[in-house]
Amino acid sequence: MDSIRMFTTQGERPAKKRHVEEVNAAVKKQKVEAEDTGSLLRKKKLPTPPPVATPIEPAEAPPTVQVEEVEATPVPIPGPAVQPLRPASPAPTAPAPPAADTSLPIRPPTPATSQAKEKTARTPAPLDPAINISGSIIPVAFPACSVPNITRQPLLAFLEREYLSYYGVLAGDELKFRARKAALTREEEIVNKHTKLTYKNAMKNAIIEVRKRPRITLEDLENEGKEVKQKMKGLGAVMEILETFVMTDKAKLAEWDYITDIPNPEENAPRNEEGCERVCDRCGKRWIVKRDLDDEDKSACQYHYGKPYWRTQNGAKQQVYSCCTLPMGEKGCTHGCHVFKLSYPPRLQVQQPFLNVPAHDPASTEGKLPVVSFDCEMSYTTAGLELTRITALDHQGTLLFDEFIRPPNPVLDLNTRFSGVSSLESVTCTLQDVRTRLLNLIDSKTILLGHGLENDLTALRIIHNRVIDTAILYPHPRGRPIRNSLKYLAERYLSRKIQKGDGNAGHDSREDAEVPLELVRVKAEEEMRRRSLVKK
Repeated sequence: MDSIRMFTTQGERPAKKRHVEEVNAAVKKQKVEAEDTGSLLRKKKLPTPPPVATPIEPAEAPPTVQVEEVEATPVPIPGPAVQPLRPASPAPTAPAPPAADTSLPIRPPTPATSQAKEKTARTPAPLDPAINISGSIIPVAFPACSVPNITRQPLLAFLEREYLSYYGVLAGDELKFRARKAALTREEEIVNKHTKLTYKNAMKNAIIEVRKRPRITLEDLENEGKEVKQKMKGLGAVMEILETFVMTDKAKLAEWDYITDIPNPEENAPRNEEGCERVCDRCGKRWIVKRDLDDEDKSACQYHYGKPYWRTQNGAKQQVYSCCTLPMGEKGCTHGCHVFKLSYPPRLQVQQPFLNVPAHDPASTEGKLPVVSFDCEMSYTTAGLELTRITALDHQGTLLFDEFIRPPNPVLDLNTRFSGVSSLESVTCTLQDVRTRLLNLIDSKTILLGHGLENDLTALRIIHNRVIDTAILYPHPRGRPIRNSLKYLAERYLSRKIQKGDGNAGHDSREDAEVPLELVRVKAEEEMRRRSLVKK
């Protein structure tokens, strides 16, 4: 019996346990149902029922009016049933006043600052829609820039922050616009001047330089606007800057192969080189110059028209030609006739005499041009390289003349790939014609401007010692005699691609005359900004 009772007791225990749990669950359910209705609503986040105990009397002012009177401070609604409730949506309130711009720390207003803000509000500077002042500053993409944006963006943001402090006398959109425009312009100058290796240091130096500046004043802003208007006229202040770029020292000009004085003619020298032995300017072979070329002579020269450059391939560096990518020493990829270039001044004086530019006459009523930018294209003849085209522009880029010239000696090769001259059949203009036309526009005080001007002046047979040569103004990092090409300078400093011909069109002398003018303007603007900073 004891064993049976024990078995029964042990078997009943699970049933009793389940019963107790069921009872406890029922009790909890009853407690939940007996809870306060308002408390249950708050727990379940249900919509609040309308108050019943004490309705709002109509004589009281609406809540929105009370909010405006106490400057948006919350006012409790009377009534015991309404006060403890927390509605899901806030009660309607009056529109808050516009928040102040907290992007910069607000300084206590001073009379000068207040006056500046009032004046800025009266006459705001025009904003350029091309510059977006909303959001973070984004670097501008440049074709010749090798610095990744992940490097440029944070440094550009730091630079903009310093300009925001520098232009602190302004406020609002004008402040953001001026700071962003200044930062983008300064960063563009650094990108054009520096490489991937020196970009970071240049940007850090620019940030420190702007940080050390005193804050700009309203008077400085007005003067800055006047300088910009004067600069846009072309001359005036720019002429003073150009004088610092002019090369007048004969010794320095001679280092760059300029002919600075009229040479003495060589005695008993021929007018051309027919029958003389010369070294080919393309392949380096010696040959006898003659005017009548047969089929064999027209393809006797095998050469590379492209320049060699270093290229890394499969981990090895080697020099290859830009025209065909063949390694140095390989046979030429192009066939043509032998040509030569004569550079001995006494012999050149025999072929075509040199002339000095007319002296400046202050009493003359004829207006001579202060600046002339020009480019010459040459072709190979039995006398060497002779002028076949010239384009001249004034300081504003206006075309003065563009002429093709028939050389006095028989043409061997028009050099179309580089000169752009494909035919001279109907040309009647001569070297004397264009030289007279040019000398009527200039005098000894005129600044002649171009790229590699020593070749152009030699082809014109003109002696002039006031020149700006962009090949010297923008020197190569390794120094002379290596020079930067005009194509490279245009792409780096002007973001402009030139000389894109496939070998049939050649160079455009109008384009090659415009680019040096723009390069000098860029240099002059940089010098003007540097001088304005030194004055401050």
